[in-house]
Amino acid sequence: MQAPINFVISVHADAAREDGAIALGLATERLRAGGADLIEASDDEATLVRFDALDYDVLWSAAELAREHGRAGLRFGIASGVKERPAVPGARTRASERSVAQARGLARSADRAGVLVSSQLGSLLIVSDPSMTPRLRATRLFHADGGTLQAYRFEAVAA
Repeated sequence: MQAPINFVISVHADAAREDGAIALGLATERLRAGGADLIEASDDEATLVRFDALDYDVLWSAAELAREHGRAGLRFGIASGVKERPAVPGARTRASERSVAQARGLARSADRAGVLVSSQLGSLLIVSDPSMTPRLRATRLFHADGGTLQAYRFEAVAA
């Protein structure tokens, strides 16, 4: 990895399952321990940001957590984040609403135990680090409303 990357991570779990809430809590704590900041959480979803990351730990952690807790419906959406500087001095830097919405949409669209990466972030990863190419599979997802979403499926083990 050459330049710092801002990651926006959305974690979605099956709220109808008791183990879904547990898996969501474990995933949130693991990502926070890796330097991500929690920006919002509900019963079935958590959104975090990891600004200025110099490694891909977010991706590796997401893939491992999805594999470990896939039965609980755990899935991830990861987008590149755009920093919004605070209007008030001393306030926290935020990720743009568009970045957050994109990560959430990806998480909700992912299969169980899946990790979807935005097309923008996936392309950036491929260009900046060719070793990521075998781990990112381009995909097109179809929504019930007829729309489509371009993304990459992240696979921790290269195909």
